[in-house]
Amino acid sequence: MRLGTLLFNYFDDFDGATREFLTVTIIDPTIALAWFNLGVIYATNDPPDNAAARAAWEKVIAIDPTAEIANVAQNHILALPGESPSPPSETPR
Repeated sequence: MRLGTLLFNYFDDFDGATREFLTVTIIDPTIALAWFNLGVIYATNDPPDNAAARAAWEKVIAIDPTAEIANVAQNHILALPGESPSPPSETPR
């Protein structure tokens, strides 16, 4: 995880960071932070891969929907182009 973070934040090595985070998800697919970071990379690539970012952030939410990182992932999903909050469901009367 640390190497991926260093590659992304300090060296702008998106490919290297992606490889590192993907490796983490292969070793342990329940590490939400690795999926979260992949989503960030996919969303900030030029051009962005919004579908891949969304998929990665959805995995974060699936791993632990009550975690703070899941809330942040949901907010990132809603910030993607073409996304909007779901309308509240109507309560039966």
